[in-house]
Amino acid sequence: MGYISVGRPLVDSDNDGTVDGILNRLNAGSGMDITYSASTGVLTLAVDESELSGSGTTVTYSTGTPSDGTGSNGGLAIDVTNGDFYRKESGSWGLLDQIPSLRRTRMFTATYATSSGFAAGKFTLDGEYYFFATSFPNCSTAAEAETYVNNLGYGLNSRIIFSQRDDPKDISVFRATSATVYTQGDSGFSGSGTSSSIGFDLEKESGQNLANGVVYTVEFLPRMNIEHKTNGSVSIQEMNLDNVTYSFSGDGNTSTEFVIANLDVSTYRSAKYHIQVTNATDSSYQVSEVMLIHNGSASNINEYGLVYSDSPLANVKTDVNGGNARVILNNVGDSDNYTVNVAVKALTT
Repeated sequence: MGYISVGRPLVDSDNDGTVDGILNRLNAGSGMDITYSASTGVLTLAVDESELSGSGTTVTYSTGTPSDGTGSNGGLAIDVTNGDFYRKESGSWGLLDQIPSLRRTRMFTATYATSSGFAAGKFTLDGEYYFFATSFPNCSTAAEAETYVNNLGYGLNSRIIFSQRDDPKDISVFRATSATVYTQGDSGFSGSGTSSSIGFDLEKESGQNLANGVVYTVEFLPRMNIEHKTNGSVSIQEMNLDNVTYSFSGDGNTSTEFVIANLDVSTYRSAKYHIQVTNATDSSYQVSEVMLIHNGSASNINEYGLVYSDSPLANVKTDVNGGNARVILNNVGDSDNYTVNVAVKALTT
């Protein structure tokens, strides 16, 4: 039987293309395992990540705080939901840094819970909507959470957008029906609210119903002074825009009055009306604008820009009745069928 003698391997230790010596021995060290199989003659070199320290050889991605069972010591982890950076040392992940952004300051993740109990990072519904304080970024108390939302400009008509984290197309939009931020002891703070939570008055404006146990990305938007009212009108900031259609039939009596608009005197001081009157029977038309103002007990108007197709169809007058400054048509004068379109821009008191 013959033998083949293989020369010892040469080593270029500085990778400059020149042989620096002969490899005589391999020693296992920190982070390196060496195994040799006599049956196959295979020498295996392997990195032992459990022994690495401070090398930062791995990057882990997570949704939320990374689990200590993932990654290696010295490695980095990125929470893809908010941009938090973590570093693993001695088997545990620790927060290293955060990526600041305007959007980040308005967003966080939380789990919706319909039960009366709270856990960190959860919120629930019980008359008002309650959020556990630790749901909010860098908050541990109700006082810190209240400061957080106030700094965002939270108020009446603010929006809170819930996007299901594992299915982002499922979105719900809620509108703040008051500027109140409830903490324990406040009137209206009840049910499952605790000393470590804050509450809001919200109504769902659009989207999906929130589901128990589902994790949502929650985004607070500052006061948006737009409100869709149940009668179809839109309230913008300190102004109300409304467009309403009325239909009636005249009775031939010029003294009969038809109320076509009501202005709440406790909410609004003045209004501008764009009034279009149509006689649907003989296809004749009238349009004008009216300015109205009141002092709470009496109202005055100025009608201008009166234009009609054939002859005047009605007169406009006003009074205050039942807490409303009313806009009234009279002197209709025949028993035809009428349609009135009214657009109003109202200013608050």
